[in-house]
Amino acid sequence: MKSYNLKYPLKTFKRKNKRIEATKQNILSLKHEFNDKLMKYGWDHYNFLNQIFGCDKVRESIQSIYNIQNYEFKTVYNEIFRGDHHIVFDKQNNKNLCSVELGYQNLKKNKNDTLCAFWSLLIMFEKKITKNQYTNQMKMIQLARSIIKNPDFIKSLIVLMNDYDLNWKINKYKSKSKPMKMEINYIIDNVNRVLDDWENYGLLYFIGNGSVYSYTPLNL
Repeated sequence: MKSYNLKYPLKTFKRKNKRIEATKQNILSLKHEFNDKLMKYGWDHYNFLNQIFGCDKVRESIQSIYNIQNYEFKTVYNEIFRGDHHIVFDKQNNKNLCSVELGYQNLKKNKNDTLCAFWSLLIMFEKKITKNQYTNQMKMIQLARSIIKNPDFIKSLIVLMNDYDLNWKINKYKSKSKPMKMEINYIIDNVNRVLDDWENYGLLYFIGNGSVYSYTPLNL
């Protein structure tokens, strides 16, 4: 058990308080640094995951390669996102399956949840979706990895890159966008890298306010 110098309780307290304040500042600095990392990850995710798995031509290829008959990918305009929104059309029941309407994707609760391309993949492949956002995102990552490893998908991606002007761009944190290098190894390597980062820490960007401050157990 740690003992304190009782002859000089005030000096002991001051030294302890300085250490606590220093620790608080270090933690705060680390939080700022990690939040910057999360912001940069948001752009990485958009560049190599949302942009690619949200491409209509890519999604058509996925549906064809996996011979999915009962569902169809659709892209609609959504007022909440003020832009394209990826959903699934259920052919058997003649209805749209939308991640927002189904309550999976909630921007009021998770402000950076722009994962409709991946929510629709979970729906298309009939993966069980739970209330646990961590579990759901892990399923998205696993599914994306299985697709990107599929030789038929890689072949189709090469064909798309050669036959169409996909207009994919690289957007960087606090920087102007530039055209993406349309080379298959470059794209596959970066997709895998961003998937790894998503699993390791990027999922925090899509939960809550997208900041590490919501997840620390220390009330500092």
